Amino acid sequence: MDPSEFMRSCIELRAALANAKANKIEVDKPPARSKIYDFSNSKETYYRNAVATSFNQVKTKANSLLKLVDEDPANGAIIDKIRKMVADLDFADSKDKVLAKIIELVSQIQVSKVKKLQKPSYIPSEIRDDVNADIDELNKAFNAGCYRSAAILCGRILETALHRKYFEATGDDLLEKAPGIGLGKIVAKLSEKNISFDPGLMQQIHLINNVRVSSVHVKQEPFNPSKAQTEAMILYTIDILEKIFSSKSQ
Repeated sequence: MDPSEFMRSCIELRAALANAKANKIEVDKPPARSKIYDFSNSKETYYRNAVATSFNQVKTKANSLLKLVDEDPANGAIIDKIRKMVADLDFADSKDKVLAKIIELVSQIQVSKVKKLQKPSYIPSEIRDDVNADIDELNKAFNAGCYRSAAILCGRILETALHRKYFEATGDDLLEKAPGIGLGKIVAKLSEKNISFDPGLMQQIHLINNVRVSSVHVKQEPFNPSKAQTEAMILYTIDILEKIFSSKSQ
């Protein structure tokens, strides 16, 4: 099993937990009793089910990690620690912090194959060549251990995709009207057009901005993302690309 599959499940669980929190759903507490056809109850059930489904995926894939011990016995101690943390996740006060530590540990698992990123199933023809070229470069940067460069490329890919999405929704080209607009402001403008994304996107943008700012300002304290942070950022970027243009791929 590729450790990135398990990491993706952890990222999806973090996003599901963030969505529930944003909608004031306390998943650690039993659901409130409500009347039949209660809309708020249906909404709560939806977010709870999303968390439960993601949680089950994490548990299942954590057990599948045992196959990697055959690949390298040194993986045994790390995988045992990951599986214990997953087992204790039910009772953790801050599941998000535990998941962050699990993702960090996953980056220490030794794999024999160099990873090649899977490109989204659909990218608009107008930006396809640029995005695919950036994904190829991103793959090279990550495998070379250039994590800051990889994070900056994630930002460039998201910027290209979000600008295109805004143009499709409004017919306005922000590259001409507001060439220096930041990622967060593009997301805000898309929200004004009723195009929303899960809360995890803003966390991703925050990490990318930290890398970007420290890369262009000499006096700024440098922010160096770890291998795990970078890998999570890459997986999330590819996943967001898939979701941004998913309606076009159907």
